Amino acid sequence: MTFQRPDLSTILRRVATDMEVIGGVPADQYNAVAEGIKQAIAGASHTLHGHIDWASVQFHPYTATGKEFEQHAAVFGVARLPATAAGGTVRFTGTTGKVIPAGTLLHSRYGYDYVTGAEATIAAGTADVSVVALLAGVAGNLPATETLSLVSPVDGVKATATLLGDGLTGGNDIEGYDTMRVRYLREVQEPVKGGTRLDYVTWALSFPGVTRAWAKSLAMGDGTVTVRFAMDNKYADGIPLAADATALYNYLEPLRPAGMSGLTVVPPTPAPLNPTIAIAPNTTAVQAAIEAQLRELLRDEAEPEEGTGKGRVLISHLRAVTSQAAGEADNAWVGPTVDVTPAVGSIVTLGTITWQTKA
Repeated sequence: MTFQRPDLSTILRRVATDMEVIGGVPADQYNAVAEGIKQAIAGASHTLHGHIDWASVQFHPYTATGKEFEQHAAVFGVARLPATAAGGTVRFTGTTGKVIPAGTLLHSRYGYDYVTGAEATIAAGTADVSVVALLAGVAGNLPATETLSLVSPVDGVKATATLLGDGLTGGNDIEGYDTMRVRYLREVQEPVKGGTRLDYVTWALSFPGVTRAWAKSLAMGDGTVTVRFAMDNKYADGIPLAADATALYNYLEPLRPAGMSGLTVVPPTPAPLNPTIAIAPNTTAVQAAIEAQLRELLRDEAEPEEGTGKGRVLISHLRAVTSQAAGEADNAWVGPTVDVTPAVGSIVTLGTITWQTKA
């Protein structure tokens, strides 16, 4: 039974009743001392009830919060995933022979600072240097189209550096407790059994930034497992980059049981859903609310297709969450009008919505 904390007024009445029954002091005969005793006892009791109320929540891992929940999870070896810093490679241009010192600071237009690794010397007009964000977090990630600027001039080196490859990746915020609780419950309910298909899902979800994961046995032959995954907090459509897949593979490979033929880690191929929806009222606020509902649905229900209909998203569910959006009075899905099933290896993501006004 849920603990019901009495409020201060209730406790005051209880103390007054006890003082009258036990001490023979009716409430209408209180002097200042008796009133003070009543208030002090009630105040102390109220504080204790507050602690009991808090403790009753922390006793159970389903409801525990903060450090108390972390202690529950630690019993099963589940630790909160730390924030990680973004990193990558940048290219400087300048005069051949000029040196870029280790620890050179760079700045992004979004306010994040980065620092170079080892010292580099410009050869043939360029030098490629590894950099890492000074602060951990997803905000440090940058696409390859961005540039970084030197905080202080370096002799013979241009002030801006271009990003190479996929840009700066690998930055993650500290794990939220809701996500950690999902991993904890999975560890309790589906403990690792030495390399089963579901073990790979559990392992993948313990990698920073991974929010969803799927594993398929035998996809590449006997003794093989293919892992696909999503990073919803890092990318708008949740689809990771090749660098993320490499990092996850390197994390999973040491866990692979001896004798297993092969492990493949790949992002699912996005299959954008580009619906046309007529809504009333057709306002930006309602549009935003519907878009948020659709993204949440796809995060909950979309899976990579395996050729069995597993990746199908039901049109009835898409229509239902559209109707649940705040401010929506009426809607009609102009298209698609049937269930959406992506190609094998693909997952339904939200693409571009075309809005119409419903009469």
